Amino acid sequence: MASLRARARSRASAGQARKPIVLKLGGELLEQAEDLGRVARGIAALSTRTPLVVVHGGGKEIDAALAVAGIPKRQVDGLRVTDEPTLDVVVAVLAGAINTRLVAAVRRAGARPVGLTGADATVATVKRAAPITTVAGERVDLGLVGAPVENGRARRARENDRPDERSRGGTADQGRNGEQGDGGQAAGMPRGPGRRCSRRHHRKWTRDDVRRAGG
Repeated sequence: MASLRARARSRASAGQARKPIVLKLGGELLEQAEDLGRVARGIAALSTRTPLVVVHGGGKEIDAALAVAGIPKRQVDGLRVTDEPTLDVVVAVLAGAINTRLVAAVRRAGARPVGLTGADATVATVKRAAPITTVAGERVDLGLVGAPVENGRARRARENDRPDERSRGGTADQGRNGEQGDGGQAAGMPRGPGRRCSRRHHRKWTRDDVRRAGG
């Protein structure tokens, strides 16, 4: 967390264009109230210094919801195979439960986050991912899994200059696809006129970062 704040101050003092920082949060960091509060305070503090994108997972909670619904979990080489019933659960957990929980916590911490899904305002356009070749050499179709093809602009988030979080992706024909990574991800939009996020500005928070964030 300290390194992120230092980077934000350095860019601001150098007069550089403020490129967004992307934080990746594993779903385990959002399960416990204490961890969630610390994460939210860190996000709120950092968002005052730099454009911020937040990406979160939720694999454990998705697995639990699938079990309750009686839907078998299918994975190949660590990647989730997603059919329509599975996708419904994934969307409900990521966009409906975890994203809302995170947005509410960041708001309580004093920021003004906006929760979005990748299907909102063409935030993230994806196409259906091609089949993969497993370690065993088998060709497997992962189902409703998306590969990103375009990053859109979320005008509402940009105009209001606030951090936000969102989940899922939408296809060009308005269909839905999941995005791989511990069961799916949610992401926030950068502030500024449609700037792209380069990989070198990505940063994954660890549990140590959470303990340091927000006291």
